[in-house]
Amino acid sequence: IHVKYGDYNFDGKEDFVIWYADDGMGIYDIYRVFLYSEKMADFKEIKPSCGDDFINLNLNKKKRELISMYYSHNEAQRCITNVFVDENKLK
Repeated sequence: IHVKYGDYNFDGKEDFVIWYADDGMGIYDIYRVFLYSEKMADFKEIKPSCGDDFINLNLNKKKRELISMYYSHNEAQRCITNVFVDENKLK
């Protein structure tokens, strides 16, 4: 298990992910994403827009997207999870 810190919802605050290789052949990295909530003063786990897990997670900072993959009918599919930020709360 690995931990990586970064800004995963593009709000300027540090979030983190926990990731590990899949239990099968170890080909894919599976991520759990935790975003910092200033209102709650705590971290909240988010789920991808499609599939059950963030697999092989990548960030598109320009579009503010989390890009991962999932399987549908044994075919790899691309999953885009949009993470919106309230621009008025950015400092």
